[in-house]
Amino acid sequence: MTGPALGIAGFFGELETNMDGARRSDRHRYRQFFAELNPILDAVQKLERELDRHLAQRFNVFDYMSEDRPSEALLSRIVADLLDPEARHGQGASMLQILLDELPLEGGAPKPRPDFSKPVRVELERVIPQNRRIDITVDMATDRGPWCLAIENKPYAGDQHRQVVDYLEYLTQEYEDRFLLIYLSPRGEGPTGYSLPKEELPGWRGRFAVMPYWVDRGSAEGEAEYAGDDERALEDEGGTRVGFSLAEWFAACRAQCQADRLRWFLRDAEAFCRQQFGGRSMTTDSETQAIRDHLFSNPEHLKMAVAVHGAWPAVKAEVCKGFLDHLRTAVDRRVREALSDMAPDLRVECEYGGETGWSNCLWLYRAGWPPWKKHTTQPPHEGCTGVVLQSRGPGPNRWRWGVRHPLGESDMVDTDRERRVRLEERLRSHLDPGRTDAWWPYYRLVGNEMTVWDSLLPDLYREWKDGDGPITDYCVTGIMDIATKAIPAIDEVERTWGQGGPRDR
Repeated sequence: MTGPALGIAGFFGELETNMDGARRSDRHRYRQFFAELNPILDAVQKLERELDRHLAQRFNVFDYMSEDRPSEALLSRIVADLLDPEARHGQGASMLQILLDELPLEGGAPKPRPDFSKPVRVELERVIPQNRRIDITVDMATDRGPWCLAIENKPYAGDQHRQVVDYLEYLTQEYEDRFLLIYLSPRGEGPTGYSLPKEELPGWRGRFAVMPYWVDRGSAEGEAEYAGDDERALEDEGGTRVGFSLAEWFAACRAQCQADRLRWFLRDAEAFCRQQFGGRSMTTDSETQAIRDHLFSNPEHLKMAVAVHGAWPAVKAEVCKGFLDHLRTAVDRRVREALSDMAPDLRVECEYGGETGWSNCLWLYRAGWPPWKKHTTQPPHEGCTGVVLQSRGPGPNRWRWGVRHPLGESDMVDTDRERRVRLEERLRSHLDPGRTDAWWPYYRLVGNEMTVWDSLLPDLYREWKDGDGPITDYCVTGIMDIATKAIPAIDEVERTWGQGGPRDR
């Protein structure tokens, strides 16, 4: 080889040698980065354990309020008591005033100027016409007459048909324009069109607003989510949002609180909002600070941090998908052993959809169950009712398990609703107490320690590869506890329904 050809070959040969050298250098830097970081994280974790012994930093009273999380009613009671100037917290109207100062009243509706020398009446589950109940109402005297702050608390349950509309119409009748209804939801989601049609929303500007339990103010993603980048966005339809989250209200109340006992409680309440509705990062706050300090002290490692950050979404997706499939195999084996007479047509499927809300699920059903004719979702269940484990928010986080239909009540015709009512009756007779919403005739939330897979990734990876472990045992046991009781109950309804129900319509 001579001339230009030799020059080209030499160029690429030299380039390949240089790239190999760069790869070896990068691998050395990567090993050095983790070799230096691991003992730092070990020291931080050891210090946290020691601090927990003396200060119980991670202890949170909310962890003990129920099996998996505080009920909606209990959360409403906590908020109502803090808003009540006469409650035993002893802080008077200061916490109510903090919330009033943040109200986003628009459209000619002035902010209330309460006269706190007169009684403030706080009521839980206020009964209104059509047997509706508003979770919290706070009646106060103002210079314009009686004024009401109403809160509809939606941490877990779905909306009922025209539920928010009925509340707004009742409040208008009682107070004219002297009220604000706050829709309190996990991440600032607005009500569905089933509860408050979008075309009616602009007419309630200044009298209706949404408030989240938690907003991640530290990330563009969190702010964008609160800004309404989802199917229930408010701003484009004329809706309004409260200026801060419930967690931020707890923090603001804590800053003004005079009593240590109440400050501790408010700190736990703030942490509960973050952990239950915001998810947790892959590290604790202390670990995050340690990594930050290490990177700033060793800026040559920033390139490595960028590489790890870029690889993280793909790594997380592969591990979570692998663990979900591993869980499907474990559940399939256990359910066939427990329900051996049904084994030939039992189906256990799973689907990992990544960061899209409600897209990660594991579904158990019998092949003989008839599909719902108008089902609107397409997970791998052939349109049937199923025993389901499903994430409730973005990513594989905030899991619930129970019995789920492939369509919501708003899409059901009369015969569908009759079918659902019968199923709910059978489930109540077979299962421990649970909750319901438009899609789920029965569900419970997965316990806090297992509900955020982002923070469990190392353990998920080990159990995926080893085939067993405490997370697998917890999940399989929880699913089986529901499945072994629910599948016979579903069978009683669906087998009968298939003879003269949706298949014949």
